[in-house]
Amino acid sequence: KQIWFYREGRFYQRRYHFQYGHFTRDALLFIFWYMHKAKMLNNKDWEVVIHQNGYKYKKSFIDFVTSIFPNVRFSKAGKKIPKGVRIMKYAPHHFKRFFNEYRNRWKMRRDERFNHFVKYIIDKFRDYCFKQLNFVPQKKKRLLYVPRINPETRSNKTKNPYTGSQRYYNRFIDDEQFELELKRWCNDNNYEYLMWQNCAEIPILDQIKTYAESDIIIGPTGTDWTNSYYCDESTLLIEVIPPEEYHPGGMCETFDSPDQREAIKKNIYNKFPRGWNVNTACKRNLKIIYALDTDIWRPKDGGRGKKINMLLSKENKQDIINYMNDHVSLSKTKS
Repeated sequence: KQIWFYREGRFYQRRYHFQYGHFTRDALLFIFWYMHKAKMLNNKDWEVVIHQNGYKYKKSFIDFVTSIFPNVRFSKAGKKIPKGVRIMKYAPHHFKRFFNEYRNRWKMRRDERFNHFVKYIIDKFRDYCFKQLNFVPQKKKRLLYVPRINPETRSNKTKNPYTGSQRYYNRFIDDEQFELELKRWCNDNNYEYLMWQNCAEIPILDQIKTYAESDIIIGPTGTDWTNSYYCDESTLLIEVIPPEEYHPGGMCETFDSPDQREAIKKNIYNKFPRGWNVNTACKRNLKIIYALDTDIWRPKDGGRGKKINMLLSKENKQDIINYMNDHVSLSKTKS
């Protein structure tokens, strides 16, 4: 018995090819859930093949996937899918075309159902990965700060160790004064302070362990947050979101209506659409910080797209400190 999974289009293959976060969110969660419902997990009677459609996945991806799914293999890049095999297209989202306000070019609008499809799968996926990796998280009093810049060079550029290419993070936070505030808070509360730039140079297993064992995590919105799948509801997650016109999903993913925008500012936005049963979704202690200002620039060395430094106001910083203080107070009460 054999089943093949693949995603159409070279653009999506390229995105998964470069980013473990996109691959996990848009492909691996769906494949896991399909295998779980079809009773294929660790089932020697089934061989599951992930098709490399034009782009070859990184060895780190392949090693991670095959370590948690013993009966999964990757096809040879560039080879066509054999005729007669059973095929499933992963990433079950649909795109709708619509004109933007200027009506001068097409944009793609992602189906809302897909954006929230994965949420009730996440905890099962996390627990399954921990079991397969023989890993039991040991929660530490650690503040993990992931501003998407290098702590030493202050650059939002990263080097891909597999291709030698350098890439920029589109959204990041560069605020040394805020970093000093976080360090002081950690000293006062006996927390370890860890600032890092999450990138392809860091092994996937190390990313999983670092997030799973941290008590507080702060960072701008982006695929770094895929690693929060391995956290539990006792972890405080503080996600900084830029103004709506600079959010990667734009109005269709995160700022779908005025009431949602207002909810973000009041920190009551939970990223679930109307009618969604929150009880069936994964629980996370997620707080949203809505950055009202940005510093926008384009790289001079040919890097693509706008690069957005999210500027935190005094109110933003105080809100973050207050959330951390409340978290510590609540943790003491529970203990």
